[in-house]
Amino acid sequence: MVAKTVIKNQTLFLSFVIPYYLVKMNPHLSFGKTLEEEISQGIEERTAFNKFPENLEKELIEDVSFQDIKKGEFTFFNAFFSDQNLPLA
Repeated sequence: MVAKTVIKNQTLFLSFVIPYYLVKMNPHLSFGKTLEEEISQGIEERTAFNKFPENLEKELIEDVSFQDIKKGEFTFFNAFFSDQNLPLA
């Protein structure tokens, strides 16, 4: 018999450039908003970090490239959190 394993992942991004955080939940699993809200509440109660504005996360910074991220694909998420080139959808 093969046991089924479910990988549940959440990622917490912290920016030390600006005091912002971003919680990324696995979009293929249903955690509901409750878990994300609980994580956010805990961060905001215990730290000086604020949630990064969702409208800026995927906003492009047209004239910037960095490592594997080409001009026209660099976002505010890349600028403050990670050099990962996350899907824009």
